[in-house]
Amino acid sequence: MLARLMVAVLALASGPGLDIASDSTCPSVGEVRAALDRLGGGAPPRPASFSVYARPDTLRLEFRWGGDADPDIRELPMPGDCGERATSAAIVAASWLGVLPAAPPAAPPSPMRSPLAVATARAPAPTKRSPVWLGLGLGMGAGGGAAASARVELTQDRVRGLPLGWTIAAQGTTPRGHSVGGGSPRWVRPMLAAAATATWQTPRIGWAADLGPVAALTFAWGSGYPSNVTDRAPSFGAAAGLRLQLAGGASRPWIDLRGVRWLTLQRLRVDVASGAPATEDLPAYEGFLTLGWSLPVL
Repeated sequence: MLARLMVAVLALASGPGLDIASDSTCPSVGEVRAALDRLGGGAPPRPASFSVYARPDTLRLEFRWGGDADPDIRELPMPGDCGERATSAAIVAASWLGVLPAAPPAAPPSPMRSPLAVATARAPAPTKRSPVWLGLGLGMGAGGGAAASARVELTQDRVRGLPLGWTIAAQGTTPRGHSVGGGSPRWVRPMLAAAATATWQTPRIGWAADLGPVAALTFAWGSGYPSNVTDRAPSFGAAAGLRLQLAGGASRPWIDLRGVRWLTLQRLRVDVASGAPATEDLPAYEGFLTLGWSLPVL
């Protein structure tokens, strides 16, 4: 899959307002552009991108106006030769661009396949809802010591066609702590978060920022003391995140940088055999760096 994506990137060609990419040389970018120029669709009124993926039995076509997060997608039965494939792709692209052919294509598809291609080109593209993505990520958390972290989330980039969406996530780390008074107090603070998101998307990459409340249940316990006690308490705060993600496929990798401000101050207390009790304030700020991958589920 990575090799195919690299071929598509290397084959990228820019035209006046239209980027065309192909993951193979049959059809090539030049053949698709030439066929589209014959139909009068080589210069759209605003930036757009058109991608061609040659599958074993089908031709997958993806079209996206500049700034749209999600592409329009069509699949056609695979035409016979490269010229027919380029022409079929160009017909569908011209329909998305709103261009009616001024003259018949120089190399029309085979009679058995052209009715399907023409019918597909004339059919209006359905209005699509932005998908809900399931994301899983691993990384590091900092604040009161470094620890490995994990994140699970559901997110939707766009609601009612606007570049505004939502995220619901659960995140936590491995236990943190250090030696105090001959033993080791340990603690974890798994949290749940809800956030409003704003997304800026191109055909290949996207940026997202989010802000929202978080709630956690802090668990603390002792280890190595004559008498070990376990305790727990709720905590509340706010979180803000910034994300860079790759786009344009059926899944998307991302890197997420996040900060949390806890409004509920919490303190650990260790009663030692001699002397005053030892105390330690839990961090009021935490940071997370997460690498993850998301798949559409709804």
